[in-house]
Amino acid sequence: MKTEWIRIFGTMTNGVYVLTTALDGRMNGMIASWVSQVSYEPPLIAVAVHENRFSHGLVRESGLFALHVMGKQHKMTTESPSSAHF
Repeated sequence: MKTEWIRIFGTMTNGVYVLTTALDGRMNGMIASWVSQVSYEPPLIAVAVHENRFSHGLVRESGLFALHVMGKQHKMTTESPSSAHF
C-alpha cells in the first residue's frame, strides 16, 4: 500500500464529513454521518448515503464523490446548514 494512503487512513477520526459529488453540471454536498475504513489493500472507504438523497443518484450515475473531513476551524459552518458553502 502506498505510504500516502496509510497516512490518510491513520488520520481518519469520528468527526464530521462532507460528501460532495457532481454530474453534468449538477452538484451536491451532504453531511455523511457514517464513514468507515474497510480495507488497507486495496484502500477502501465505505460511506452510507440513503437512496432518497439527491447525492445518492449523482454518485450512482457518476461513480464519483469526494469526502471532506471538517476540522475544528469549520465549527461555525457545521452548526448551521444555511451557512455552509459548497
